[in-house]
Amino acid sequence: MDHKNAGRVTAATTLNKEQATDAAQKSTGKKVNKFIKNDVSTALHDSAVLFWDHEGRLQTGYTTEIDYVMNVVGVVNLVEMIIRTNAKLFSIQTNKFNKSRYIELTKMGDRLLSALRIDVPSIRQSYHQHLFHPYFELFVRRARERDLDHLVYLRHALTTEEITRSNDVLQGFVSALREEGRSAKFKATLRRFQRGPNKNCQGLIRYLRKNLAQQGKINIRRYDLSYRRDGSLLTVPPCVTDHQTAKTQREAFIKALRKSELGKCGYAWKLEHSDCKGFMHHFLLVLDEASVERQEEIDAVLRKIWNEVTDDTGLLIACNLLSPFYKNEGVGLLSNDDNEAWLIIRRIAIYMTQTDNYIKLNLPGNARAFGKAEFVGRSSATEDATV
Repeated sequence: MDHKNAGRVTAATTLNKEQATDAAQKSTGKKVNKFIKNDVSTALHDSAVLFWDHEGRLQTGYTTEIDYVMNVVGVVNLVEMIIRTNAKLFSIQTNKFNKSRYIELTKMGDRLLSALRIDVPSIRQSYHQHLFHPYFELFVRRARERDLDHLVYLRHALTTEEITRSNDVLQGFVSALREEGRSAKFKATLRRFQRGPNKNCQGLIRYLRKNLAQQGKINIRRYDLSYRRDGSLLTVPPCVTDHQTAKTQREAFIKALRKSELGKCGYAWKLEHSDCKGFMHHFLLVLDEASVERQEEIDAVLRKIWNEVTDDTGLLIACNLLSPFYKNEGVGLLSNDDNEAWLIIRRIAIYMTQTDNYIKLNLPGNARAFGKAEFVGRSSATEDATV
């Protein structure tokens, strides 16, 4: 892999609708879990999208980090499947024509060998301020203990002794994954890792549903608050790469929003970081129905504020302008009369929070990477104490 190339409405009604939505989702079981995983994979995929301004025009492309995040997702999903089942991944077979022996791979076994080839050092370098899903760490640690690098190409010619030894090593590796992954200690570690993202997700769902129930219709808009960069030097991080600066500028942005003429307004933010992109915020703005007619004006106000607090180094992206290249589920006007709105809210919350169930930003001093609040006009607001 070339690591230098990047660039590329009433309370009763609320309860009934919420119960109906949740019941419908629970009844579909695995199908819902598949949709959730797809939404999280999409959010991680989008996290590798890079924006830059070239001669006044917004340019988009993918960084090499798209491979890294998809590798992490692939390993986590694979290990989960291995632990959940007792399926065989490898077996020794005899060729009926020449009587030679070989290792037969199931589809899952083939995925495991592919996972052994991922570039773990580069993944850790790109996300050096992050914690990884316990399944990913389990896989990497157990593979390192057994020195499995020489086994990734089993289709090469092997002696009978090598085949037996390789099969034994791989079977031992799979057994170790299952034994530790099914232990009470590991399950507790997994719950602790997932607690924060799941709490944030449920909190954001309740927050958006409450707004929708109270107002009847809400206008949800997503923005990316990032930083300008030289389009000819896409491997060079943007101008702001330290957390304290990003935090100070976010707080100044929100403070300025409170002093603006946006009216009643709610918001949520999520901080992201990678080696290539530096720090950036996903910013969710919750407005009333009347704001739809003023959307261009609101976008201009937000862009002006972000430029001011960043001394003209900021780049604000209105995500609704990027479809279909960039996923923007839930952007636009939602009506409480539309049952689909409740499902869209769930997808918004998953998109905003659940990437942390794979790769989680780990800031100094346990600083927060997610928050939400609302204010009326120029009034103050205290953000929820979220992680």
